[in-house]
Amino acid sequence: MGCVTSFLILVHVLSPLSEVLGVFSEIYIGNQGDNMICKICGKPLKQAQWKNNNTLKSCPHCSLENGEQHVYYAYPDRFGETPKRATPKHPEGPQSHCTECRPKHPAPSPHEGAIYCEELK
Repeated sequence: MGCVTSFLILVHVLSPLSEVLGVFSEIYIGNQGDNMICKICGKPLKQAQWKNNNTLKSCPHCSLENGEQHVYYAYPDRFGETPKRATPKHPEGPQSHCTECRPKHPAPSPHEGAIYCEELK
């Protein structure tokens, strides 16, 4: 039995099912996402990408869920901004994940309005 499986069983015993599913999703994405590369652009799915003069941003969670290519949404409408995430390259402070993926139990992705990397090539 693998480490992740053992951990998941332990969590299942100690937590309600809804919490287990959320933890499992994060464990799976955290472990599997490290090596997942977009089949279109060749960049890691877990790293947000920008297109069309920064009017489109990929959501790492949606992209990892897709498993094959980056999933983009309109920016800033679908992401939001916060001063806590400000960088020299993006002083407006874009949120990392789309608004639908930020809750504790995100809605299944992709979400309405998704644009795929292959459409932007």
